[in-house]
Amino acid sequence: GSDNSQYVEHLMDALRDMCEAGLHIRLVLYKTGDDIYTYDESFLLSARMQCRNPRGSFQARVEYLSKETGVQFAAPHRQMFFENAEKFDLFIYNEDDILIRLQHVLSFLDETAKLKERIGQTDFLKFAIGFLRYEIHPVTKQRTQWEHTEGFQLVTNEKLKGEYITSVDSLHHQGMYMATREQLLGWKDSCGCFRDPLKDYPKIATPYFREFLSSVCLFMHCEISQVIPRDSFQDFTVHHLPNKYLADDTDSEQSRGSMVNMFVDIADRQVTIRNNNGFVLKFDD
Repeated sequence: GSDNSQYVEHLMDALRDMCEAGLHIRLVLYKTGDDIYTYDESFLLSARMQCRNPRGSFQARVEYLSKETGVQFAAPHRQMFFENAEKFDLFIYNEDDILIRLQHVLSFLDETAKLKERIGQTDFLKFAIGFLRYEIHPVTKQRTQWEHTEGFQLVTNEKLKGEYITSVDSLHHQGMYMATREQLLGWKDSCGCFRDPLKDYPKIATPYFREFLSSVCLFMHCEISQVIPRDSFQDFTVHHLPNKYLADDTDSEQSRGSMVNMFVDIADRQVTIRNNNGFVLKFDD
């Protein structure tokens, strides 16, 4: 909607950075018919697409759907993905207020390849690298996750044990998801709600189609396990730009969901956190 136009501008800037890194970007924006871009708005968005790297490209189009479509207006993206499956290496769906950056794309591709190597071809499609949403806390100004109040735990699968974490609760709403070509086509064959969300959706509580479409279908109804690399979990945190869920939280003590405290949360489960810059948190296994 027009209220989210400022977030779309952030997204366009991030996609432009991907193009400048040499990626070929094709963006489809879904909007309802009563929310049409003006000439000035279209011009400003086009100005953000002037990629200067000849090895990259950035193209975009807007698809207008009936305003009667309601929260289901983004459902056609799935068929659009399938129709273009052989043309692209990576497919990203995200709500317009979730900021996806180059680091997310590169990290996802790298860690998905490592995941496949660890888990093996047979079970590869049963797991997927996931993401955590965060907002900026109004008092502490820290990146803070608010959704997974029960914390995080190590993945128990023997092949992945000690290398991945997941949230204790089972609601993995991300506001987005990524899929390689192999994952896209594999989930199309194995998961009914991924293949045809509008057909399977009536089986699920109707107010939550947006959440269902963006990742709940995959991680709850298709029984795909969401896993996040232990050592680089911050590469898989995405900013929910409105910062609205923490806007009324003015208690400076309410920062248990901060990324700093996530280190502590994971450390309590006897994990070592390290990165390539030499920063190490070592705890006994």
